[in-house]
Amino acid sequence: FAIGPRLIFEEAGGRRLDEINEDMADAGANALVLTTIQGTYAILQAQDPKGLIPAAEVINDALTGAALREDDLDWVKRTIEDGLAETEGDPGALLDRALTVLLAQGDRRAAAITNRPFETVAAVTTDDVREWVAASFDATPLAVAAGSSLSPQEAGAAIDAALAGLGTRSDPAALDPLDLRTDAVTAVINVPEAETALVAVAFPASPTDTALTVALDALAGSDEARLVERLRETDGTTYGVSLNYTPLTADLMSVALIASVPPERAQATLAALREEIAAIRKNGVTEAELAGARERLAPQEDAFLRDPDTLVGLVLDQAARGDEIDPEALREADDMVELGKINEAIPASLPPNVVGAIVTPRLDWTSGDCTGRTPETLTGCETVD
Repeated sequence: FAIGPRLIFEEAGGRRLDEINEDMADAGANALVLTTIQGTYAILQAQDPKGLIPAAEVINDALTGAALREDDLDWVKRTIEDGLAETEGDPGALLDRALTVLLAQGDRRAAAITNRPFETVAAVTTDDVREWVAASFDATPLAVAAGSSLSPQEAGAAIDAALAGLGTRSDPAALDPLDLRTDAVTAVINVPEAETALVAVAFPASPTDTALTVALDALAGSDEARLVERLRETDGTTYGVSLNYTPLTADLMSVALIASVPPERAQATLAALREEIAAIRKNGVTEAELAGARERLAPQEDAFLRDPDTLVGLVLDQAARGDEIDPEALREADDMVELGKINEAIPASLPPNVVGAIVTPRLDWTSGDCTGRTPETLTGCETVD
């Protein structure tokens, strides 16, 4: 939900946003600034390397010459608030927010993950945006470039142009890590107009954990996966289970397992999700499940490592963790060989308890540790007891 990135492009370098967009279209390029809980990124994209310089100049104008007009800020804030109002009752969005609020134990930075502020955006001022720019950018950033026809000289020239107007600044202060919870707390969100219930569990995990990847594939990675069989064939509650991954930091993500079920089966489904996670944590996976995970993951990794956007993200994460810069080292399928080692590692990959959330039209069929109409109004679940 970042106001800052949107405002700095409204009028930058003497040009309004529609003029900037026209120039980018003519250059076959794109320029944007993105802020997340992990950090702030300036992103240049172009169909041809020659388009990188115009895109870089737009970034520089936005970071050093944004007008930051009050009327533009008012328009941006109204647009954000209108968009939030349109999704206020969406069960899927409410579920995502509930899981994040639970995992982050009420940490206000969770708003950056869920794209939902804890308070109104009305209090943000142009001075706040100026302070954000000053705190987010310095003259010696980590720069990553990827593309099939991109030379180091072309990438370097674009990076220099993007940062040309920035003065020397000290490195931004490091943020305190999120204090994420792993207990069996359950939140219930009441949405009377919903037709079905959404049930989910979530927990923090490493994005580079091979044992976790195998365990999740065995749980929900195919039509034959354990949770699919359990909920579809044994319990008869749903046709499938989805897996959602949300980046939290360079070395941490949240993993959510989600099912849509009849409201009267929501409580039992939550119990089933927790039971199957506990079972795979205790007993591990089979040789057939390991082979299936390897077979499904290998072609996905090939595709990811041919995609420039994915490569940039992988390299940024490796650098943030202090790892050697080598995207090929992240091929998990190469490590999916020894069943004993995988099963030995699974208990450390999956926590013994997971937070849960139910979004339902019927409170009389559910129970939890806290209840509310929106995740931000939950009481009693913000901190571990």
